[in-house]
Amino acid sequence: MPTNLDEMYFQEKTFALDIKNSWPVLGSIVNVIVNSTLKLDCGSREKLYQLAQWPVLGECSPNEYYPIRDVVRLIHAAEYMAGDIDLALQTIKFTKPVHYGLCGLLALTSTTVLNLLRMQLQHRKLIACFGHSSTYYKNGCFIYEWSPITETYQNCHYLQRVTFLVWVSILRQLSDDKFSMIKIEFCFPKPKELAEYIRVFGENISFSHATTKMFIDPSMLNLPLNQGNAELHAMLKTLAAPILKNLSHQDTCESKVRMALASLLPKGEGNLTSVAQYIGFSKRTLQRQLKTEQTSFGFVLEEYRKEKVEYYLVETEQSILEIALFLGYSDSNSLNVAFRNWFDTCPSVYRKKFQQHKTIIH
Repeated sequence: MPTNLDEMYFQEKTFALDIKNSWPVLGSIVNVIVNSTLKLDCGSREKLYQLAQWPVLGECSPNEYYPIRDVVRLIHAAEYMAGDIDLALQTIKFTKPVHYGLCGLLALTSTTVLNLLRMQLQHRKLIACFGHSSTYYKNGCFIYEWSPITETYQNCHYLQRVTFLVWVSILRQLSDDKFSMIKIEFCFPKPKELAEYIRVFGENISFSHATTKMFIDPSMLNLPLNQGNAELHAMLKTLAAPILKNLSHQDTCESKVRMALASLLPKGEGNLTSVAQYIGFSKRTLQRQLKTEQTSFGFVLEEYRKEKVEYYLVETEQSILEIALFLGYSDSNSLNVAFRNWFDTCPSVYRKKFQQHKTIIH
C-alpha cells in the first residue's frame, strides 16, 4: 500500500481516462465500504472523504448509483487508511446479500449454484462490475474466471479480492456450507492473512496468476440453495430489466454491436468479423472497445440471443426453426443445444410452460 499521498494512483492524469466509460456503483455497496473502514478505527469519515475527494457528505442513498471514478478513489483512500489490514476481508464480515440491491435479491432467490452464477454474469451491472467474468468447461471442471478490466483495477487490491469473497460467501451461506471448490487461482500476490483465505476458500489455493479462476466439480452446479424461489426470481428479473437498460448508454460499443446483430444474424453473418465491418471497426478495435465496457463480443452475442429467443418463444408464434434461423443458427438442433445449456430445458417445453401460465392468468 502507498505510504505517501502522492503515490495514490488517482492522483495520476491517466486515472480519469482509464475508467471514464465504466459503470456506476450502487450506493448501498459504497456505504458498506465506508462503514467497514470506519469500524477499523483508523480515522474518521471526514478524513476518508477528504482523502478520496468524495463529493457526498453523509451516507449514500442505497438505491442510487455513484460514478465509478469517485468510488474507486474512495476505495483506494480506504485501503490507504486501513494500512496492512485486508479491507476486502473486513468488508465481507459486514456484507449481506441485501446490500447488493436487486442483484442480491436475485442471488437469494436463485435455485441452484449454476442459477446463481449465471445470474451474476447477466446482472453484474446492477451493482457495478470491475472485471471480465466468464464461465466454461475444461478438463472436466466448470470454471468461473475473472480478471480486472483496467490497469486502475489491477492496482486496487480490494477490487481484485472482494468479488470472489462475496460470491463464495453467499454460495456457502445459501447452500448451508455444502458448496465447495476443487481449487482456486487468484490474480493477486499471496496475502498476509493467508489463514483467513484458507478458511473461506479451502487449502487448495494459489496466487499471482494472470486471472482469478474458480474450479468447480460439475456435480456441484446442481446443488440446491436454501432460499430458492423460481417464480420470485423471474419477477425480480423483470424488475431488473429496465434498470439494466437505463444503466446502458445508447452510444456504447455494446449497443452498436446489438444493432449490428439485429441486422446480421438473420443473414447468418453474426460473427466478430462481420459485426466489426458493419460498425466500421477493425476486429481488434471492437474487442478493445468492448473490453473497456466490461464485456466481450462472445458475451454480448450470447446475451442477445438469450433475450431474443425468450421473447420470440413467449410473445410470438414463430416456429423454433424460424427463431433459430433468425438468431443466426444453422438449424433448430443448434438452438436446442444452446437453449438447454442456458435454461436447462428445451425451447418447446419452455414455450408450453409459459403458454399454460398465460392461460391461467387470463
